Parts: sequence; structure tokens; C-alpha cells
Amino acid sequence: MTKVNPNSLSDEELLAIIKEEYNAIKPKGCHDFFRRRVNTPSRTYLRKRFGITYNELLIKAGIPKEELNSVRNKSLDEILDKDNYLNKLQQLANELGRTPTVVEYRKKGYSYHNLTLLFGTYNQALMEAGLKPNFEPKPNKKISKKVLLTIYKNLSQTLNRPATINDLKKFCKEYRLSDFLHTFGGMYELKKEAGFIEKNKTKKKQYTKEELIDLLITEYEKCKKHLTAREINQNANLPLHFTILNYFKAGSISDVWAEIDNILVERKILEKQNNKQTRQSNIQYRENIGEKNVSHQLNFLNPKYYKVYNNIYLGIDNLVQQIDHLVIGTNGIFHLETKNYKGTISIDRHGNWERSFNGVIEQIDNPEGQILRHEEILNRIINSKYEVVSLLVFSHPKCLFKNIDRTTLNVLKVERVLPYIKAYQSSLKKINVSEVCNIIENHLVNPHRTAI
Repeated sequence: MTKVNPNSLSDEELLAIIKEEYNAIKPKGCHDFFRRRVNTPSRTYLRKRFGITYNELLIKAGIPKEELNSVRNKSLDEILDKDNYLNKLQQLANELGRTPTVVEYRKKGYSYHNLTLLFGTYNQALMEAGLKPNFEPKPNKKISKKVLLTIYKNLSQTLNRPATINDLKKFCKEYRLSDFLHTFGGMYELKKEAGFIEKNKTKKKQYTKEELIDLLITEYEKCKKHLTAREINQNANLPLHFTILNYFKAGSISDVWAEIDNILVERKILEKQNNKQTRQSNIQYRENIGEKNVSHQLNFLNPKYYKVYNNIYLGIDNLVQQIDHLVIGTNGIFHLETKNYKGTISIDRHGNWERSFNGVIEQIDNPEGQILRHEEILNRIINSKYEVVSLLVFSHPKCLFKNIDRTTLNVLKVERVLPYIKAYQSSLKKINVSEVCNIIENHLVNPHRTAI
């Protein structure tokens, strides 16, 4: 079959091509199908045109549900049979003679992901199957400052002296040492609350967070590495690591160093901006860091086959848009929008984007509108002659995804950008890189003319 432009085909004609090629390939799954397909357009094109997932598209094309490897429709209860999953749990329990663990369930080849989608948790599924969970979840213990103080006073009275950190570790089994130190902010404050230090007595040293940041950066540059908690406690120039955790409101010393690393990158960026205004917002700092990480990855593309543009402004018909990254290659035109969020990025059932970090959930801007505006201006500039592939790239190393399949956007971590671009195969004709680059460069505008 001769390749044709999919834009010239009706939906019915395009679905017929998909069905014919699916039956010929008999793929193992989504990636296998698009790796081996010849006449079917790319996954990105199909997502934009139909606005549905791969499995939903196959069903629409007339492929029976039972032939699909995994069907993810909008109504899980209609597709996934709860009774079937409960029966699998019961059968496995009968084979083992006891309640199966998650590892044993997965080793059988059963889908743990689908199980949690249907029942919420593995324990909930076990209970609905009439099985007793292997581990009962421990109830959250509410830590009372008054109770901790009483325990500390009683222990000190038994020892006939103020209890030390080692005493708390050795004799207090009901609570962790960190419960005391986080609640009171350190041993000094705990002893003071217990009456072992005079109220009017000044503390040896008071810090601000900014002073601690400078101290940590100084020691980092001396040692050429991140100091461990033990090394911090042994360092005469630094307070105890619990004091540092309290100032940074962090759960571990690695979280503190992650914040320090970001500050170091920000300061280096500021050093290079000699002719720019003094300060930008924290959001702009994160964007600069994220774009720098992505630019670093794109530098490894072979310049013989790819042309990379970073942080450019494109204009046409009095419309101007800022593009983080644009890659022109023989196998596709890739538009990259970069975000540098730390924490878990998720999408709720209403399409709202959220970020969860340190127990705090906040809404973030939905990037779909921004990416569509960028695609619109790019399609106008190249006159829709070639397909534009948009990628939403999250560059922070401590970024996780949840329910990200609720968007039709191509969402990637920064380390997956190069493999995606190199493996991509456009359904349209091979791209003339020099021609497209000339078109793009003729539409470059200065930043001060931006009107978004």
C-alpha cells in the first residue's frame, strides 16, 4: 500500500488501515505495534486526531476486546472483572495454603496495577476476597509534646541527670529519637523545656537558614562531596544534623543536600547574568535550571541529523510564543516544553494538574493549553507540511508521575528524551532539515517583542 497523507483520509478509512495492519502484525502491545507499523500514522498523530488511548482506538477500529493484551477504557468496572481478580487471589491462597504476598501475586503474572486500580490497596483486595492480610497497617500515632516531655523528665529522674541522646535511644522504645528532636527542635530545646537549662540562659549559637546554607556550601566545597549525618555531627563548623533538618523542615539530610544543589545551580546561573536585572521569581529559577538540564541532554544528538534550538521566540501574524526547545531532525520535528517540579505530579479525574511534595498538595498550571498554542504557531510557520511532535519534559531528578495517562500529551522524564527522539518514526515523508531550519530562522523574533 502506498503511503498517503492521513489528513486526506476520513476517520473510517483511517480506522480500516489500523485494523488491517493490526491483524497483519499481531503485536504484543502498543510499543510493538508502532515499532512495526508501516501505513498507520504515528501514535502522537492518532492521539491528537481521536483524543483516545491506543486500546480505545483499536476497539473503535473493530478489534475485539478479548484480543487486546490490556484494555484501559474510561470505565474500569466495565473492562476489568473484579470477581476474576478475587478468584485469582483465592486460587493462589489455596495453592499456598496461606494468604499470598504481593511478590507471590506478581510472580504468577497477575496485574498488581489493575488490582490496586480496582480495590485501592492490596490489603483491601485481600479482605474482599475473604483473606486475612499478612500485615495489618499500623495506626498513625499522634505525637503529643506534653507526653514526650513527661517521658523525658521521668527518664532523667531515673538516671539522676538530664537524659542524653544515647539515653533516649537506649531506654525509650515507644517513640523514636527523631520524634523528640523534631517536636522540640533539638536536645537543647528539650532540656530547656524540661527545666534543666535556665530560661534566661542564652543558647550557644543561633542560626538563620541562610547562614546554614552558606556553612553547608562552604563545607561541601572543602570536602568536594555531600556530608553524611555522621560527618556533619563530627564537623566542628556545623551544628548537629537534627538542627539542620529542623531549619530546613526536611525529613532526611539527602533532602537538605538536594535543596543545596538547586541553590548552587541557581547561583551559577545568576553569576552569568551580568547585564540582567537583579532577581527573578523562584518559578523562573526552576525553569532556567530545567531548561539547562534538557539542553545538556540535547547536546548529545548527532549534529549531522539534528538541529537544536534552545529558548527561542517565534512569531507570525502578530503572534509570538517562547519555545523552550525545538529539535529539527530527519525523522521528525520535536517541540519540547520543560518543567522542573520536585515531588509527585498527578492529574485528577477532572483534568486538574497537582503537585504533591512533603505532604503538601498544590495545583499547578495545566500545560496542555500552552503546548497547543506552541503547536498552533509552529504549524502556521511550517504550513502543516510536516508533523510536529510535542513533548512535555520534567527535568527534576526527584519528580514522579501518578495518573499521568489521563492526558493525551507525551510526558517524559528528562533521561527518556534522547531515546524517544532517536527511536521516533514519522508516518509522513522524510524531513528536509535545512529547509525547515531556514523557515524557522526566518520567523525568529527578539524577546522584547513577545506578546503571549
